[in-house]
Parts: sequence; structure tokens; C-alpha cells
Amino acid sequence: MHEIGPFVHFDRRALFRIDGNRAWVQSTRDRCYAISHEIQRGILPFNRPGAYIDELLIAAALREAEAYLSDMPEIFESIMARAADESEDSYSIGDEDWDSVSDWFDDICQWDEWEVLVMTGHPLVPAVLDARHPFTWFDVVPASGAGYLQRLQGLAVEDDE
Repeated sequence: MHEIGPFVHFDRRALFRIDGNRAWVQSTRDRCYAISHEIQRGILPFNRPGAYIDELLIAAALREAEAYLSDMPEIFESIMARAADESEDSYSIGDEDWDSVSDWFDDICQWDEWEVLVMTGHPLVPAVLDARHPFTWFDVVPASGAGYLQRLQGLAVEDDE
């Protein structure tokens, strides 16, 4: 499983907890298709309530797309290239601005830990996995929201009011 997209991008500690569970893999496949259909309609997982797996799959897809654009640019020949517009009046993200895309997604994400599990070796992987086992990633529950990673590290205190 660790050699097949999107799983190739997941930290292996997450895959260890999945342990080749075929139902989990099938559910992930189903989410990939559902997200793909939503994107074709202009809806990103960040734009609507949903399960953690949806935003995690976008994080994995970003890594995959960047690699494809670098290794096989001919795949994207039918899509018009877009340069970044950095004029005073507007700002748009160009095709080569992968860090900006990730930053923008980070600003609009509902799950603060949306890309932690595709950052191999990230120090918060064990804490994220302890708080949210992979078998719960499909549950539609309230999202962790902004500041979750700081709270997870004990760097921020939740306001009880």
C-alpha cells in the first residue's frame, strides 16, 4: 500500500495503523472519486463540512500533482498555463507556486492538521494519530479548526467561555 498513490504520500506510521485494511482502502478510493466529482463542479473539501480524509487527500494530491508537473509536463499540455499576477490591484497564484497553494489551503482548511500526515517525519504525526485513528477519518464530525496543532502541542489554551 505504501507504494501506491495517494498512500505513497502518507507517513508510514499512519499506514501501520491501517494495516492493509481493505475496507479502509476502498473507502479512501470512494472518497477520491467523490472529491474528484466535487472539484469538477468547483467545490473543494475546504469549502464544505466533511471528513478529515477529504482534506488529507487534497494534501496528498498536491504532492502528486507537483511531481507530475515536474516529471511529465505533457499530461498538462491541454490545460493553459497560468502565470502569477503580482500587480498592485490583484494577486493570483501561478502554476509553479506550490508553496502558495499550500499556504492558501492552510488558510481556508477546516482541519488544522490537514497536511501533517503527508509530511513524512513530522514531529506531530504520533499526536495526530493518537487523537484521530485512521479508522475515524471518514467520520463527519466537527473539524479541528484553526489553532488545533498549537493546542495539541500545549502551546495554546482553549478559551472556556
